[in-house]
Amino acid sequence: MTLLKVLFYLLVPVAAAVVVFVAWLFYFKPGSAYSPPETEIFPFKQLTVNTPVNGQVEFTDSPRVGVARGTLLVDHAHRNILLPGELTQLISRVADRGFAVEYLDPPDRNSTTRSSAALNAKLAEASSLLIVSPYQSFNREEVFAVQKFLERGGRVLVVAEPSRPNDVNSIAGPLGLEFQPDYLFNSVDYDLNFQNIIVRQFQPHEITSGLDEIILHSTGTVTSAGSGLAFTDENTESSLYGKGTGASPIATGENRNVVGVYDLTFMVPPNNLVADNNRLVSNLADFLTGSQREFELANFPDFFEGSVDIVLGDSSLISQGTSLRHSLGKLQVNAQLREEEDLAADTVFLGLFDHAEQVAVYLEANGIRVDGEISLPGASGVSREKTAVVALFQTGDRQVLLILGDTAKTVSSAISKVTAGTLQQGLVNDSVGVYKTQ
Repeated sequence: MTLLKVLFYLLVPVAAAVVVFVAWLFYFKPGSAYSPPETEIFPFKQLTVNTPVNGQVEFTDSPRVGVARGTLLVDHAHRNILLPGELTQLISRVADRGFAVEYLDPPDRNSTTRSSAALNAKLAEASSLLIVSPYQSFNREEVFAVQKFLERGGRVLVVAEPSRPNDVNSIAGPLGLEFQPDYLFNSVDYDLNFQNIIVRQFQPHEITSGLDEIILHSTGTVTSAGSGLAFTDENTESSLYGKGTGASPIATGENRNVVGVYDLTFMVPPNNLVADNNRLVSNLADFLTGSQREFELANFPDFFEGSVDIVLGDSSLISQGTSLRHSLGKLQVNAQLREEEDLAADTVFLGLFDHAEQVAVYLEANGIRVDGEISLPGASGVSREKTAVVALFQTGDRQVLLILGDTAKTVSSAISKVTAGTLQQGLVNDSVGVYKTQ
């Protein structure tokens, strides 16, 4: 390497250092430091949050106090297309109304239990069912289980949205709903985006109570054997059917205890804060907790919610009452012996046939008459000897279970059958059973 090149490589970094030093002297005074400008502090009350075009609407959820009692079953067994937290708003409001929430999980790979059997078992305890975006089809047995659940007064909410793959119609179709393969949009009146449609036309129903307008961000058309509950305006178009069809994104099924909603996004924060979306979430919670389903005798003890009173025909049955209380405790049902009947409480009445007059109103409601012999629905002239009658009376949210026998020993035998879940062989109908003892 020549001397000239050596000097060049030595002088270049020196020159760069000189330039930096001169710049520092020119722009900064020695000994000085950077002082940022003072930050203006705003009072908290003056801080605002940007809101969507239609703004946030103040709404306070007001659950009905002391009315709702039951269990909501949420379907997770059909590879449902859901993100964590998307159902939080709805589920929390259902819980606020006094309902327990259970989940139908996918069967374990090693399980021999069929999905329909698992669904039947869960529905036996449930008052309402929530199905959201099932990717896996419901089979025929599962559809039948849901239909029987509806016949007993259960309620079903089916939710989907066009942006997510699903086979929702495998269950919605047999219930009288059809989620169409379209999406709705409005290029004239919309919120931020033409697919965020505004709905202002509603039919009277507990789902639509108090609604003036809702905003749906990903929705389509629901056709129904029942009736539409919300309708789009003349400027809203369907990707499948065109403009001005008055599409319905919310509808009831053939049974009004079935509701289909073709949008999930409206209940996910912050979308639930706009227009009347929050009120719609609460209305859906009211719908799910408003079930007046009828239980069967074979559902024991699932028809009891909370505390149960045990009332005796007389003190000679104190041993049987104590035994039943202990058995109910093992079944996670809190029970206590009472001297008198509370007409607002779930009750088990233990008595002899001689005490039938005390519960005559419940016996008559079930078609049972006790005198010298026993008359039952479809049967008469049944001997009282070594015989027990078990019957379930339901009114509103109250359940009354009657266990009557010819002797205290027969009553004890009937209690054993009830608590062991072996009532099937003696059932006369869904609410009445008659049993002989040896």
